[in-house]
Amino acid sequence: MKAKSRIGTILALLAGAVLTISCTNDGAQEQAAPSYLFDPTWPKELPNNWKIGGITGLAVDSNDNVWV
Repeated sequence: MKAKSRIGTILALLAGAVLTISCTNDGAQEQAAPSYLFDPTWPKELPNNWKIGGITGLAVDSNDNVWV
């Protein structure tokens, strides 16, 4: 019975060590929050006095074109 007790204790200590090492990994780098620049020229005037009402869908493609 003492052997099982020792094995359990050793396993618990190993699990604690692994958890401690994984939580204190100095190799991980923090990612900075994304930053955005204000574009005072957007949105551009629409031609022929067009107007846009409520927008129900918005997408941006790989060329940074905004589709409404």
